[in-house]
Amino acid sequence: MSIAAAPTTSVPYAPSWVSTGVVLAGRAGFRALWMVAPLLLATTWTADELGRTVAVIGGFGWLAILFATAEKTLLKQVPRLPRLAGQVSRRTVATVLVPLGCALGAATLSTLTGAGPTLLLWGLCWGLTGAAYQVVAALHRLAHRPGADALLFASGALALLTATGVTVALDLRPVAWVVTCLVLLLAVAAAGLAAVPRETFRGVGRRAAVGPLRRSLLLLGLPEVLSIVSVSAGFWAVAALAPEQEAVRYYVAVTVASVFGATTTVVVRLHQPDVSLRLRGSGAAAGEDAARRILARATTAGAGTAALAVGAHLLGAPWWATLALLTLGEVVVFTQRTVAANLVENSRSRWLPGNVGASACGLLAASVVLLACTARGGALAAMGALVAAQLCNATALRLLLRRASGRRVPQPISGRWT
Repeated sequence: MSIAAAPTTSVPYAPSWVSTGVVLAGRAGFRALWMVAPLLLATTWTADELGRTVAVIGGFGWLAILFATAEKTLLKQVPRLPRLAGQVSRRTVATVLVPLGCALGAATLSTLTGAGPTLLLWGLCWGLTGAAYQVVAALHRLAHRPGADALLFASGALALLTATGVTVALDLRPVAWVVTCLVLLLAVAAAGLAAVPRETFRGVGRRAAVGPLRRSLLLLGLPEVLSIVSVSAGFWAVAALAPEQEAVRYYVAVTVASVFGATTTVVVRLHQPDVSLRLRGSGAAAGEDAARRILARATTAGAGTAALAVGAHLLGAPWWATLALLTLGEVVVFTQRTVAANLVENSRSRWLPGNVGASACGLLAASVVLLACTARGGALAAMGALVAAQLCNATALRLLLRRASGRRVPQPISGRWT
């Protein structure tokens, strides 16, 4: 339904199924190549080069989430603060572009001088480039241009495929492959940013809005960061404590899980502006009650997965079967926790610090499992740490919501929850 044809009670940011499908189609190829591209070079590089590359790329994946918090801020605040939309857009874009520029400068200097951890610095740029794509795409969606979102990511997928083909043809090493990818990816991102309507960045700026905007960036972003750090910690732990092949196994498992996780995240982000408007005021109570019910299912699924995985391992099941079980369980719990957290974040601001605390509990649980089990369990321990992180996160957030004063009678809210 177009905006012009929508009834006056509808929310202009509610996406149609067609626009959702267009965006998902555009991102599917990009996400697949973003994660799978290093594995396509398994016959070109040595096992050591492949292991180091996937560890670095996976290890810096959390940066894409850290700076993509700008996307969450855009999608929540622009619908609620239309008069300050230009200021919000300008500041959130700068939040990504300034660190990316600094990282590119440091990586280039390291490459030219041969000093410093060159591959690590380019991996840093890799993560920040992913964040830039998220923010540029959010700007297009807020301008009601889902086709531009899809085109941006489809072009990025083509850039990754081209860079990987060049790497195979010229027998390039890991650093050269990352640099080639980034040159093409950043060219696409720059074109996408230039295509954003100029009125998106226009409007007055208020100094009084800077503090709340920074607080929103911090509190909306930290849960995502703490969750993804659990994934990155798994890469570092496996690389340091387990055989090389374990890093590749873990990377494959994370890649499979991330396909489903990315789909969930995209759908949630597409509906976030609509949810943000509907969960204001009296609608917040209904959102919180729905989140509590979803979290109850998430904790049950997480506990069941952990018990089955431990039992399978003790009974001598093949490593791939146990890893598949853990991956499936992580996907289920992550999906439910993400939907519930989206409802909490877009209801009342009082829950934002508690949501950060719940994510910190998840990271603590993952750290304990990694330190205790990675040396012997390898990829199984790393994936088990992710399940433990999601389970503890969901449990802590559910307990937080239970502390809400009194029992409310939720008012039904029309529209889609996610």
